Amino acid sequence: MPCVSDLYLIILAKPAIFSEGRRNVGSEVSVSACIDVVPVMTFKDIAKLLPVQLHSGEAASIDRMLERLGEELSASRNTHVSDQQDLKVAGEKLRTLERDNARLEFRCASLFDQLLKSERRAEDLAKAHEALDAQFRVIASLEAEIARFNARFSSRLAAFTRFCVYRMSRHGLFRPSYARLAVSGLFDKKFYLEQNPDVAEAGHNALLHFLLHGAGEGRDPSPLFNSSWYLAAYPDVAASKINPLLHYYLHGAAEGRLPRPLPARRNAHRPFQGSSRN
Repeated sequence: MPCVSDLYLIILAKPAIFSEGRRNVGSEVSVSACIDVVPVMTFKDIAKLLPVQLHSGEAASIDRMLERLGEELSASRNTHVSDQQDLKVAGEKLRTLERDNARLEFRCASLFDQLLKSERRAEDLAKAHEALDAQFRVIASLEAEIARFNARFSSRLAAFTRFCVYRMSRHGLFRPSYARLAVSGLFDKKFYLEQNPDVAEAGHNALLHFLLHGAGEGRDPSPLFNSSWYLAAYPDVAASKINPLLHYYLHGAAEGRLPRPLPARRNAHRPFQGSSRN
């Protein structure tokens, strides 16, 4: 006689399912197909399938068992449907998360590349900054050297300027009369350089050389003025230590002094001779 466990296995599936399972050994039987049988099968239906007859006590026990089993299977079916829905939603969420994860991985890879580029750029900028600092240090050193040179040059230039002013002031070069003498026409530059080739070869200023040295050396400023004769003819001018041409321009011409000796007369008077009578 079949036991209760054998009956439980028989209730789980229809006869057609059992025959199909025999033809397809190892294939899975759908749980939903088994569950659909339970609510409509009663003990009488099962008794028809059994080759033996059960007494009333066993039939009642089986009915109660079938009721409990139907309730449990209905609850399991509802739970299974809910789990399938939850699994479907979870699958969609998982696929969404996978897509988001792929996008995040791509974004992370792009950001990593940008980070590498930024690091290389930062290294290049650091090297450029070091090069600029080196150039700035060189420029600062050159500026300091230029400042020292300017200080030395300025002091020397100031000393040279003072010396030139002193020398030129001693010879009256800064007086208004010197400027008037330069444009007076009394000094012949071409004549002076032709008569004094050493001055021309040295490249000196002709008028300046005459004022500083030429007059004292007896050099003439033009063919119309004789420096040596002027000083010899006018001892007061020689005693004053003034340049003879400058004295003549300032005072001598107005005083009627001669710039050079007068040329000898050619028409000398012949002695008078009376006519002889015959």
